[in-house]
Amino acid sequence: MRFLLPFFDDSTLLFAKRLGGNLVRRGHSVTYCLTLETQSRLSTRQMKMLLQEERYVTAESVISYIRRNEFDAVIAAKVMPSIRLALKNPKYRANTARPSFIVFQPGLELTPERGFSLRRLYDAVFLMSTKHAALFRSMYAVKGQHVSYGHPSFSWPAASVNTDTGHIVFFAQAISPATLESRLHILKMLNAMAKRYSHRNVVIKLRHLPDENARHVHREEYPYPVLARDYVDDLAQNLSFFSGTMEEVLSNTGYAITCTSTAAMDSLAAGVPTAVYLDFTEFYLDKLTRPMHNEFAESNIIASLEDILHLRAEQVSKKWMANYFRGDDLYEELEEAVLRKQSALC
Repeated sequence: MRFLLPFFDDSTLLFAKRLGGNLVRRGHSVTYCLTLETQSRLSTRQMKMLLQEERYVTAESVISYIRRNEFDAVIAAKVMPSIRLALKNPKYRANTARPSFIVFQPGLELTPERGFSLRRLYDAVFLMSTKHAALFRSMYAVKGQHVSYGHPSFSWPAASVNTDTGHIVFFAQAISPATLESRLHILKMLNAMAKRYSHRNVVIKLRHLPDENARHVHREEYPYPVLARDYVDDLAQNLSFFSGTMEEVLSNTGYAITCTSTAAMDSLAAGVPTAVYLDFTEFYLDKLTRPMHNEFAESNIIASLEDILHLRAEQVSKKWMANYFRGDDLYEELEEAVLRKQSALC
């Protein structure tokens, strides 16, 4: 099959690369497309780092590009304006020559209802969990639409890692924790851990460099490197910042900490002991802590400050994981959804 994977920011590019790699592994043809219909929020550094040797095309819009090229399906993590406009047209939806349009979510979606409405006319919708898929079906019942769950980053771990030697890694999120005091609390906690575990590296995995987020929808107001420079006089030598890929940092992570980031799913998929920390200073001012708590309430990995300071991480609930994580059956279902839609359109 021939797949077009559009992207315009870091989360959509990460999604496209992970999905595309698995589709290529299964023998499909993949084209990555930087779409200009939504303002690009990627720096040159991010493009080179995330795409590496992969070729990509640039298009004014997804619909204008597929009119000149043949694809079996267009798969996106976020809704592209031209696709949304095209699918509103009943004549276009009935066009037997068009590709299937499939949409996922870019990662953890803690406030999904608006995103649901934007996805209601796609041929196939993959939400992040069985719970979200059921909620979507209850809100938007479209005849012939395929609704399921899954994400290329939410895959069952193949093996666990050595927790005694890997780095202690905090995965930062751009807008959460939300306040200056809460982010200083996180930074001071990590600095104290670096001093306590002086034989190990403590790493803050950045979402962006401080000068890369000006046009991003999630604009980081208090970057950790800036806070470390301006507020911490005794920064531990074994505390560092990392702005490379998730694959690079996870390859040497022995203990993962995050607050409200999709990185919790990445680290679990990598077999890394993971702690979700939601009791930070001024957590009640952060609009993402409550929905994050709701999503992870049955996971068994919400951790206290004491747990984290002692590097304690409980075994994640397999029952909870089964509502989010999948294997190759995700791609088998994706292929079947495309074939089914092609048959319906012919």
